[in-house]
Amino acid sequence: MPPANYLQLHELAERIHNAVEAQFQLPLWVVAEVASITESASGHCYLELTEFDEKSRTQLTSVRAIIWANKYSELRSFFEVTTHTTLRKGIQLMLRVRVEYSVRYGLALQVIDIDPQYTVGELALQRQRTLEQLERDGVLYMNRELPFPEFPHHVAVISAARAAGYQDFCHQLQGAVERYGIQLKLFPALVQGDKAVESIAHALDLIFAEEEYWDIVVIIRGGGGQMDLSCFDAYELASLVAQFPLPIVTGIGHERDVSVVDLVANVSLKTPTAVAAYLENIFVEAENELFVKLRELIPLLLNYTTEQTEVLSTLANTLARNKENLLTTHKLCLLRQFEASSLRFRALVEQYSPRIAHFADRTTLVAQNLLRQYPVQVTHLFTEIRPMVQNRLQQLELQFLHRLLILQRLDPRFALKHGFAIVQAGNKGSLSALTVGEEIRLYTALRTVQATVSRVVPQTLFPNLNEECESQQEWLETLYEKKEF
Repeated sequence: MPPANYLQLHELAERIHNAVEAQFQLPLWVVAEVASITESASGHCYLELTEFDEKSRTQLTSVRAIIWANKYSELRSFFEVTTHTTLRKGIQLMLRVRVEYSVRYGLALQVIDIDPQYTVGELALQRQRTLEQLERDGVLYMNRELPFPEFPHHVAVISAARAAGYQDFCHQLQGAVERYGIQLKLFPALVQGDKAVESIAHALDLIFAEEEYWDIVVIIRGGGGQMDLSCFDAYELASLVAQFPLPIVTGIGHERDVSVVDLVANVSLKTPTAVAAYLENIFVEAENELFVKLRELIPLLLNYTTEQTEVLSTLANTLARNKENLLTTHKLCLLRQFEASSLRFRALVEQYSPRIAHFADRTTLVAQNLLRQYPVQVTHLFTEIRPMVQNRLQQLELQFLHRLLILQRLDPRFALKHGFAIVQAGNKGSLSALTVGEEIRLYTALRTVQATVSRVVPQTLFPNLNEECESQQEWLETLYEKKEF
């Protein structure tokens, strides 16, 4: 059974409507973050307002809101003029709203006013918090303390590919690129919006992978409102820039204040064009300084060349005057040295001549004595070796005769004389395939016999004949080897 007292759903909704209307009769100021925003064709603006926990970033609540068309155009214009940005997802707003509850559509907030000063102040407060956190982390001045390269030839650029600021940067630096060999490479990234921080961080990761090649990193963006540049106040991006191992130069167009990324970068300039002029000026100043040094050095080189030319002329004249004297002096010295050497050589020859003659005589006697001894030694050696040679020849002759007898025993005629016969099969040609009734032919030493097979008995006459022959062959070879020297 259903309970006695119950409500229809629309009755409950009407009670809630009445309670909300009674509780919230006057408009309220509410602080919230825009989760989504949509403009309809009729001119109305539909918002999804949300609130997150500051520490965990978990969503606490979410409520629908609407700005009617007749009010939206007025509020939007005032907000954009004051903040220099547009109403968009992700910004903090202070809204004056009427709380409404529709029986059909539920709870909603009707926005009747927006305080733009709150949004600007909230951004400034968040910026200050970011700077304090970076200082507590000890990274606030890390990139500023990196030494800036004397001549940055390899420049990595982070910007939107089609941004006017990037085009101005390239146009300003074009002459320096051609004259001084500066190499630029664009790492495209979003420089505004919700995904700008993630996009710029990804570009920095790509540059970090090629850290050894690049000299500096340039982050540029054209002008814009304070809210449009809020991504450059984000703690995640500012911390990454502050700890980056290469010097970073920023040229982010501002209307008033500088961003946190500007404060932590190695060099901060107002516009992309100013960054290009700064880089170009490094090379121009170095070139001008080089020209000044050359102008100072050329007169010194001319004076030095003139002095050295005079010194060389003096030396040449002195050498020309002393040439003949030097040649004559050295010629006489060479003649005296040659005569002295000739006399010393003759003295040495006369000193060692008797010794050389005595040595030659002794050598002649030794050679004659050896020549007389060699015939006797050869004759004696031949007398000792001759019996051995004759004995060896006799052994080889016996071995030859023995092998000749063995070959004679292998002759079929020898076997026929001792009662054996040669059997020739008929048409088959194989004795192993003989059958009963087949004709065969027998050859003895004196006659030939034609016979017919009457019986075939399978039997092996010499089962071990191959083994015995191999054994006898090995025994003979061993015997011959023992008789050899």
